Amino acid sequence: MDVNQAIEMAKNEIQRQFNVTDVIIKSSNLRNGVWHVNTSIILNNEQKYYTVNLNNETTTIEDIHESKIQAGNAGSAPTLITIAFAFSIIAVIIYVIAIILYSALAITALFVIIPLVVFIVFLLIDVYIMVRINKIRKYIDSGDYEQALNEDSVLFGIMALIFGGILTGILLLVARDGLNNAANN
Repeated sequence: MDVNQAIEMAKNEIQRQFNVTDVIIKSSNLRNGVWHVNTSIILNNEQKYYTVNLNNETTTIEDIHESKIQAGNAGSAPTLITIAFAFSIIAVIIYVIAIILYSALAITALFVIIPLVVFIVFLLIDVYIMVRINKIRKYIDSGDYEQALNEDSVLFGIMALIFGGILTGILLLVARDGLNNAANN
């Protein structure tokens, strides 16, 4: 069974069991042959969270239980990621300003073209870093800490350290610990 089939089975079972139409999938992962699909529903005007466990081999539902999604089980990781995102935005703005200034100088001096090309390459890399950090923030906001941890790899942190600024890289690397704790709970 693939992830889409597991999500669809979990969604259908929650809809059937609780007689609701809107089921929000918060996260899904496969561990030890069992799909764990975390869902959110509105039941009696109250938001409830349920985890559906599906056996990957037999494609049957093993159990459904109410789960408590705790804010803060990722420690300071969400805050660190948000600060890293702010620093990456600042870095992009600085690169854009540098490109504008060097472009003005490139008209008068040929030797300025090489740094201009370097700044453009760094800008493109930093835009990629900024977009990926925003993706990590969205995973954290949806409660999918495992996917956030996968996106915030050590290699990505080192790349951010080199191209996006020392603070951005350090914050991403430090945030991995909180994301790892949240993903494994």
